[in-house]
Amino acid sequence: MEKSKILILTPRFPYPVVGGDRLRIYRICKELSKYYTLDLLSLCDSIEDLNFIVKNDHVFDKIFRIYHPKIKVILMY
Repeated sequence: MEKSKILILTPRFPYPVVGGDRLRIYRICKELSKYYTLDLLSLCDSIEDLNFIVKNDHVFDKIFRIYHPKIKVILMY
């Protein structure tokens, strides 16, 4: 039986997994990936996150990133 698919949307890119909100997002998704096929759509607030090479850890099937710098968020208010 094929796994159902879920699109995970996050306000912050969960890699590298270094703790805090990134770790929480990663652990939840790792558990979900046992039962579902996951795709990730995540905002990246730095060029480093945007260009980070993710090793295949079998959590996400596809990863999509959108560059959304912090300065842009500050100027909106």
